[in-house]
Amino acid sequence: MNRKLGFVAGLLAGVVLIVAFALLLSPSVSEEQAFNKTIEVSGTGLVKVTPDEAHVMVAVVSETLTAQDAAAMNARNMTGIFAALKAAGIADVKTRQYSIEPIYKWVEEETLSGKEQKTVIVGYRATNLIEVVCKPDETGTAIDAAVNGGANRIDSISFQLSEPSQDTAYHEALRKAIASARSKADVVAASMGIATIQPVRISIEDYYYYPIPVVKYAAEAGGAAYSTPITPSEVEVTARVHLVYSF
Repeated sequence: MNRKLGFVAGLLAGVVLIVAFALLLSPSVSEEQAFNKTIEVSGTGLVKVTPDEAHVMVAVVSETLTAQDAAAMNARNMTGIFAALKAAGIADVKTRQYSIEPIYKWVEEETLSGKEQKTVIVGYRATNLIEVVCKPDETGTAIDAAVNGGANRIDSISFQLSEPSQDTAYHEALRKAIASARSKADVVAASMGIATIQPVRISIEDYYYYPIPVVKYAAEAGGAAYSTPITPSEVEVTARVHLVYSF
């Protein structure tokens, strides 16, 4: 019996210690209130920057009776384009796509069971698509050189920011976003009679940057449509932050 009483007493003592320890660690009402004394704000920063790169998608499309002739014709024209671009001082050229595909045509022929339609190969088409990167004020020169060198299709033109320019613009936009969020928190604190606030959490969202596209443009061999410099609009770079202040 004494052993049972001792065990029960020890068990009760352990429970008391556990409860006391839990109460010691649990936050008091004032601590919970202090934790909830926060101001949450968001800020957006917008920066407009003049693009420092032009990306021109140039293509050569060659159609002949055989795949070999289409490839050879395409190669000659593309060689002429590279030479013309190099002579114009433009060296940043990358191949983006190359393909050779058959050209089909529907034909109708007489058979014992009547007229039937089927497709036949009437030729082959070779397409070589390259991307030319230059300064925005060299866009017209690049198109002139490409078309005069043998290009017969200009797929698109877009004005963009180089990576260093993107970083610089984003950092400026981020500073503006933080300043915007801080000013909101300051207004709230002043209106509520709060003397000081301290940031306790900062969240940075992905930034947004959109190149400026130019309407798709078709070129014809024998002369380029652009003969004067092209001036792009400004590019917008946006940054967003979310801040939590305690008081």
